[in-house]
Amino acid sequence: MADRIGITIPPDVLGMLFRVGAVVTGEHGFAARLVQNGVPQGHELVDCGYNRKEGQFFFIFAPKQDREPGPVVWQAPVYEKEQGHGIDS
Repeated sequence: MADRIGITIPPDVLGMLFRVGAVVTGEHGFAARLVQNGVPQGHELVDCGYNRKEGQFFFIFAPKQDREPGPVVWQAPVYEKEQGHGIDS
């Protein structure tokens, strides 16, 4: 039986990557920009989790001073081909 590989990462680290709109690139030239428009600097991570029904992790940010729950404006990752990356560049 092959060994399994496990990875752990705190939600705040992922939250920081979403905040800056990080781009994750793979070896074949495709990339995922974690948030299309980024998360404003004045927002902080207030909730995160895993939706088993949808099979998705979620992260919710709110302005630091405003703790009143309001509607969530969902931003999806953008998947795109990055120029100058990968084996065919």
